[in-house]
Amino acid sequence: MENWEKTDTRMLTVDGRSLAEILQQDPQVNAVFTGPNYRLDDRALNAPMLLINALHDDTIPYGQARELADAYRGLGGTVDFVTDPLPEMMPKTAMNHAIPMFSQAGTAFEWLVDRFNGVPAGA
Repeated sequence: MENWEKTDTRMLTVDGRSLAEILQQDPQVNAVFTGPNYRLDDRALNAPMLLINALHDDTIPYGQARELADAYRGLGGTVDFVTDPLPEMMPKTAMNHAIPMFSQAGTAFEWLVDRFNGVPAGA
């Protein structure tokens, strides 16, 4: 696993609780995260997947996203993995997680249009 620091989610909430604390205290949300289908790669994909991750993402580590793509591929899934090369900006603010949602929007839309036009994923 790469060397990275997680964003401190306590600075993102009104009451100073971490996202983990909030999720653990909500029974419905907690059931989703502790239920039998918690891990994303527990079963094969039923459709192709586009996975975009920034090289310096400070919320979802790049290595973790690559591992997920590889796990789905190992289960026979088609995964197109795109690396956003955005340089590290304002660490621990989730900027390197959020900005690619905009900078890679064209990539995502093009990928979807190709699927609707019958172009196979992974081509």
